[in-house]
Amino acid sequence: MKEKINNKKNTIQLRRLIAILAVMPFIAIYLMIYPTYSKSYSKEISKSYSIFINSYPQNNKIENSISLIWGEPSYKNINYVLMRDGQYFTKFNYGTNSYVDTNLIPNTQYTYQIYVENNNNTILSKSNILTLSTENSLYNPLVIVPHSRYTTYSAFGDSITQGFEAPISYYDRISQYLKNKENTTSFNEGIGGNTTYDLLARINPELQTENPDLVTIMIGANDIREGSQNNPTITSLDYKNNLLKIITDTNPSPKRTVLIFELSNITDWNSPGFTAGNAGRLIEFNKIIKGVANSMGIPYISLSGFKSIPNDLTSEGLHPNDIGDKYIYEQLKSKILKYNN
Repeated sequence: MKEKINNKKNTIQLRRLIAILAVMPFIAIYLMIYPTYSKSYSKEISKSYSIFINSYPQNNKIENSISLIWGEPSYKNINYVLMRDGQYFTKFNYGTNSYVDTNLIPNTQYTYQIYVENNNNTILSKSNILTLSTENSLYNPLVIVPHSRYTTYSAFGDSITQGFEAPISYYDRISQYLKNKENTTSFNEGIGGNTTYDLLARINPELQTENPDLVTIMIGANDIREGSQNNPTITSLDYKNNLLKIITDTNPSPKRTVLIFELSNITDWNSPGFTAGNAGRLIEFNKIIKGVANSMGIPYISLSGFKSIPNDLTSEGLHPNDIGDKYIYEQLKSKILKYNN
């Protein structure tokens, strides 16, 4: 009986050994060809989704526009994401391989790149980065005439102009300076939380009531936080178009000096609604402000010195403290003196 059990065990072990030896060649073949196959497949995917973006001449060129064209990958279940200046701009379905970016700022440089992504929003490949510049101008730059005296000053903006958390805001300082210098009447038209849309809705009646010969504009911080960087509620194009309308509504002329501020640096992004992801929007919006100012001949007030001033903002990283407001005042005062003899 014991001998029969041992024979049975030996038979089972022998069968197992035979089974292992039978599959070993297949395992060996798999191990030899899989790396090659995998590497080849990886190359094929990369090649299939590769893409190149370029510009093309328009038959009827649209002023202040850039024409873009890109190739079609082999696979169709994809989307194209157009990045402008390193940020999400718009998205296209497969089958669309050209786009005309219009209403751009004159004499301004832009960079473009196409991302190829699947329906799960996974990026499969990225194109080359294309850098182009607009050349034409829609506007005739104004000739700013120096004023011997400013009778009325209106400051348009958001909470920074309003003076939120500021013991003495830049507006307080400049209005006192103008009053002492030439008895100027000043109006603070800064309202906390305002975006460019809000300012557009109220600027005309306020201008008609006050009839200023000196106007300053500082607007855009709240536009930055409307939405995320890749899905903004107020897009860069919205902001630029609103800014153009705001400046047009102020009716700058030799009789009315209009000055526009760059947006001040935002450091800690701790203010409600702001995130570090908005940092790219701040850079882009300041680029828009400068381009719009240059194209329309509006004096531009740089606030880049915020980057070198220690402790220039309040703890929430958005609103200037006394040091920051004093800096803004000094930059504004210097620009006013240039056009005020």
